[in-house]
Amino acid sequence: MWIAAPPRTPLMYFNTIVGLTREYLPQCRIELYTNGVLLTEERLVQLSHLGIDKFTVTRHHAYRGEENYSFSDLYPQLPEELRKKIKFQNILKC
Repeated sequence: MWIAAPPRTPLMYFNTIVGLTREYLPQCRIELYTNGVLLTEERLVQLSHLGIDKFTVTRHHAYRGEENYSFSDLYPQLPEELRKKIKFQNILKC
């Protein structure tokens, strides 16, 4: 079963979405697909504790014209346990 949030759903709503999904469908696997721009280590830990099983983070291009992409810097610094839950797709050429 797939439960999908609409595109561009702010991460702040995922507490509710993940919490309700985990409550009503406790055996389902929850995966989050995101461009990772707003992800921090704290937010990843929080979402993981809420019940997200896997994160797929895609990088298609620099965000809002910025050359730096913060998740590229963050990913190698994350604890191994958290990195195991993340599939980081560095897709720069579209």
